[in-house]
Amino acid sequence: MWWYDSNKTSERTAALNDFKNVKKIYGPLHFAETKGLGNVKCFENLEEIRSEGSAFILLNNVGLQSLKLTSLRLIENPKPAKTVLLHANTDFDTSGFIHKMRALNVLDEDIINTTNAGVFNRIATVIALQLLFVLMLFFIAFGIYHLVGELRAWHALSRTER
Repeated sequence: MWWYDSNKTSERTAALNDFKNVKKIYGPLHFAETKGLGNVKCFENLEEIRSEGSAFILLNNVGLQSLKLTSLRLIENPKPAKTVLLHANTDFDTSGFIHKMRALNVLDEDIINTTNAGVFNRIATVIALQLLFVLMLFFIAFGIYHLVGELRAWHALSRTER
């Protein structure tokens, strides 16, 4: 397993450069709570990942833009473990990474991605949508109230015409 600890900033470059000649990793490639890594190219020569669980775990990274995995040919992990776990990665090229995983025959069901879950996961959006729904119900009730009033007036008018 490879784990990157962002708290040791003085060792950041040296730690990543140690992986330039690594061809196989037995365990997950795990980045958690990093800041400002940019485009990580030190895994370009990585050919295989064989893990007991998830092969890629990227959690709460800010500024990690991409992982260059140009030589990666094999990802092996046991079921039912998910191959890729992505959560809350700001600035990360999630779609490009997922496209690369699909090219390596990783199924969509083996990818859990909550990085770009969308605007509907924000509480302000949920509250605004609830208010819009209540407003819509109000207008529907208002329309029904006026329709009933018109029907009563029409019914009263039809009775007086007889």
